[in-house]
Amino acid sequence: MSGVSGPSEFNVHVAQIHVPILPYTIYGRFAGVHLAAGGQPHQALLGRTFLQHFLLSYDGRTGDVMVSND
Repeated sequence: MSGVSGPSEFNVHVAQIHVPILPYTIYGRFAGVHLAAGGQPHQALLGRTFLQHFLLSYDGRTGDVMVSND
């Protein structure tokens, strides 16, 4: 995979992610990227495969993000 730091290798895991508040479960292959090791406060990155089922609103002034299934 490649990111802003250039190409890197990552483990890929078969898993499911369940988001009870939406409610939604996604199954598939997920890259084990080094978020914590890179100083990121996030536990997961949600991409287009997940977000294609939802409406995402981002307020650039406050940083607030809202995800809904409306």
